[in-house]
This record gives sequence, C-alpha cells and structure tokens, in this order.
Amino acid sequence: MSNLSISAQIELRQKQNQLMTLSNKESLTPSEKRKFDSLLAEISLIKSGAISDEVRAAEADQLAKELGLGSFDRSEAAKRQREDRAMLRKILSTNGQFRTYTGLESSGSPYVPQGFIKRVAEAQMSAGPLFAGSPLLTDVSNSETGPSKIPTMDDTTATGYAQSELESETEVNPAAIGNVTSTLSRFSSGIILYSMELSQDVKTFDSFSQILANALGKRIGRIQNSTFLASLLTTLAANSSASVSSAVAGVVGYDDIATLVGSVNAAYRDSAAAFLMNSATATALSKIKTTGGLPVFPEILAPQPKALSYPVYISDYASDIATGSKPVLFGDFSTLYSRATDMEIKVFTERYVDQGSFALLARLRSDIRYGIQSTSDSAIKYLSIS
Repeated sequence: MSNLSISAQIELRQKQNQLMTLSNKESLTPSEKRKFDSLLAEISLIKSGAISDEVRAAEADQLAKELGLGSFDRSEAAKRQREDRAMLRKILSTNGQFRTYTGLESSGSPYVPQGFIKRVAEAQMSAGPLFAGSPLLTDVSNSETGPSKIPTMDDTTATGYAQSELESETEVNPAAIGNVTSTLSRFSSGIILYSMELSQDVKTFDSFSQILANALGKRIGRIQNSTFLASLLTTLAANSSASVSSAVAGVVGYDDIATLVGSVNAAYRDSAAAFLMNSATATALSKIKTTGGLPVFPEILAPQPKALSYPVYISDYASDIATGSKPVLFGDFSTLYSRATDMEIKVFTERYVDQGSFALLARLRSDIRYGIQSTSDSAIKYLSIS
C-alpha cells in the first residue's frame, strides 16, 4: 500500500471499512452480497494499481464532458484556491471564535486564513495610521492583557564626552526614565449580516470575502483612529513644547508647515517622521502656489502623499482648518507605542437564522500610548490655528 497515492490509500481504507462492516453481519441480503463481492474486486484492483489516479481523472473528465461541463482544473494553484475557499466557507458557516494564528486543528477547530486577516489589517489604514499594528507605530504587544508599564524618556540634549586615558567614567543621565500605564480597551466592528445564499455562491465568493474583510478592517480602523487621535491630542496639550501657532489667523500657509517641521528636534525627523491631517486640509495645502503659479506641495494628493518629502497620512478624524483647531500633526510617530490582542473573528449562524442570514464581526483589545514625557521636548507637534 505504500506505493499507492494518498488518495488511493484513503479510498482503499474506506472500502476496507465497508467490507469489514458487511463481514461482521451474521447474514447478508442479496444486495449486500453483491456489494460485498464488488468491494472485494475494487480492493483488489486498487492494491494492484489498476485503478490509478490518472484513470479516475480521465473518467471524471469524460463524465463532465458528457454533462456539458468544463474539465476539472488540477493545477496546484487551483488546488490551493479550492482549499482557501473551503476553509473560509467553513468559517462563515460555523458558530465559533477564530484567531489569526494557525494550530487549532488538534481541537477540531478551523482557523482564519492569513490572507483574510491581512486584508482586514490593510483596510484599517484607510481611516488613518493610529491603530494597533500600524507600521508607523512601535508595537509592544505581548501575551499579557492586563495593565502594562511602558518606559518614557527624552534624551535629545545629553551628549557623550571626551575621556582621557586614566579618567574614570561619570554618569550622563540628565533625563530621568519615566513610564506610562497602558490599559487595553475593547473595540468591535459591530455585526455585519450576509445572506446564507450569498455565502454559498461560488461565483461571487472572492469578491464577497474581499468586501467582508474591507468592511471589518475599516470599521475597526475608524473607531481606533477616532479614539486614539483624541487621546494623543489631549496628551500633547499637556506638553507646552508640542504646540506651534500659525502665522495668520484662520489659515495655513507654507511658512506654518515649514515652522512646524523645523520645531521638531532633528533626532525625531528621521525615517519615522510624518504628517497627519484630514482630506480637507490636504486639499487646502495642495492649492498653495508659488509666485510662478506652481504648487508648493505637488504630491500632497498623490496616491502616496508627501509634503516636504515626508509621508502624509490622512485621517478624517483630524480637525479642519479653523480658528482654535489643530489640523496638522508632524513628528516621529514611532514614539507612539501600541499594544493589542490578536484580532478575533466571530461568526453567528443561529442568531439570525430566522431571517436566512449569517453574521460576522471582528474585535480586539488595544491601546496606544505616547512615549515622551510632558516635561520633555515633544517628538510629535501640532499646528494650532490662531
């Protein structure tokens, strides 16, 4: 049997089990006797290799042709696609809770395909960069779900020193290391309903799963961005160095953006530095022109927006340009620390069965904390409209 293919071995075991069941009966009916003889013959043929996978495939293709159907695609790519579809169908029709990791087969539970979770994660960015797992932030997630201490420190002013050969070391630590407490909050996408018929429709399956992933990700991204941006602005307001006032009341000009960037310490204007603003502010900045009529920020509405060569992230939870508002943030966003649990995908198959629907939601616990003390030079600053 070791020379047989996996599928042939599985078929052989199935037929042997059927034969054993019939053998344990005290007597057989005529139809059972015929079935017994047929099983003996089929087992013999399988063992001899006479019924190969190629023969089965040819017979299946011939039957499909007779029925007016296309031939079955047996390529590896098609096989992987069928496996992914089967797995997600199982998830979308099973009541349970599933996480982003694999390794639950031992308990008989399926897992969320990594491709689906990746789509959910990518969709979060559409609402802005302030969410757990954002590539712009520093991820300090771990297995602990309780409160956690995160160290804070600003060390932009301390320098080393020249040392003579016999001179002893001295402490150079003018900035004390502080900490902030991170406590995870629960965020949910809310329930998305979809019909049982739609979940079974093979033709729309790919677009259907894309729609679900986008909806879940955008909902989770929106609530995190709105929550964490408000929290960040409150934290920055406690630091007197974080505010940069506009030159003219009620408007934003090129000089304001240049002043904002220049106010951030050079140590924080590296690869992690970026702007954060909403779409209306980006549109207003795109209309600022030189005396020759050329746009000062030509890439601010591009697919990958930039201003002064720094990335621009759009969050429509940022303020509009108005007197007293804080429409533009700039600085090192890696000084924001994010913690989160694994995202959970939950499917309800019974709750809405009376209306012929399934339901799906995503949820996680997360938190974002600023790693610069309020008494230190802020790594992220905002433009305050006078």
